[in-house]
Amino acid sequence: PECAEKLTYTYDSRYIDIKEDENRIIAKKEGQEVEVTAESEHFKTTFKVKTDYMYFQPVINAAPSRLQDQVGRDLSNATVFIGDSVFDHRDFWNNFYNDVVPAENKNVFLSGISSSTIKDWFVLSDYLLYNSETMPTPENIVIHLGSNDLWYNTGADGAMERLKELITDMRYHCPETSIYFISTENRTYAQVREHWNFRTHDSSKDVRLTMQESLTELLNFHALAKEYCEQNENVYFVD
Repeated sequence: PECAEKLTYTYDSRYIDIKEDENRIIAKKEGQEVEVTAESEHFKTTFKVKTDYMYFQPVINAAPSRLQDQVGRDLSNATVFIGDSVFDHRDFWNNFYNDVVPAENKNVFLSGISSSTIKDWFVLSDYLLYNSETMPTPENIVIHLGSNDLWYNTGADGAMERLKELITDMRYHCPETSIYFISTENRTYAQVREHWNFRTHDSSKDVRLTMQESLTELLNFHALAKEYCEQNENVYFVD
């Protein structure tokens, strides 16, 4: 608009960064509440930014390549596998399109991204599931998520709350779609959770669990997920 004035932002750059040319705010540390002052020649206001969660940028950056994977496939009435490395044909399930799904079956495909969490898929789904320009509403969504959430210290209850939110979001965008949640596997090595390495760089969040403690937590998550699926229509738990 011809009357628009140039804005200048003042904030604590230890915790956030405002990319004005990209219309986005980047969090640098979780769990912060940052006051931002926006000022122009004639106006001034303040607002607060809460850094509830930091998305792992390499995961988000992988979304365009998964969109490219959809080129040449029949997206009508599709069955889409979303999730972490287990459903990532580039890094893990390499033979999916050769041995698992017949070549002529073009409406079944993987969109998993290694290291992704349930929370990451709040953003990734906008690219890969709800993007009406590239993909009609799927007939089925198959989910394999939760292992990385547990790894990043959510606990069974925290991971379940995230899963509920994600499925609720899917229900809003895809009300007729059948949703299948696949139980996740326990890690076969001793748990050493270095959340700070990837997300917060805060070594105080290190958590060490024994194999049995890790398995118990995973089974508790599965029990909560199974109960939730049984109580909701067209949502299924697959063990």
